[in-house]
Amino acid sequence: MTVTNRRQGDRRVKSIPVEVERRSGIDRRLGSVEDQLQTVIEMLADVADSGAIGDEDRRVLDTAIMRLRFAAERMKT
Repeated sequence: MTVTNRRQGDRRVKSIPVEVERRSGIDRRLGSVEDQLQTVIEMLADVADSGAIGDEDRRVLDTAIMRLRFAAERMKT
């Protein structure tokens, strides 16, 4: 079979338009910041749950985690 023979029976799929969500640069940056905040919160929670720190430091860390979660929630609205 030659290249010419294969092209005679063109079996390509027709193009179908797809809706693309366009976000502004600010939206992309905020999304990135939200993702980073969530990652930091998870990492801090893992440290707090690991038992590697004392009770007083854990309370301080738990407070920081709570504040970060609150900030992340406010960014969504």
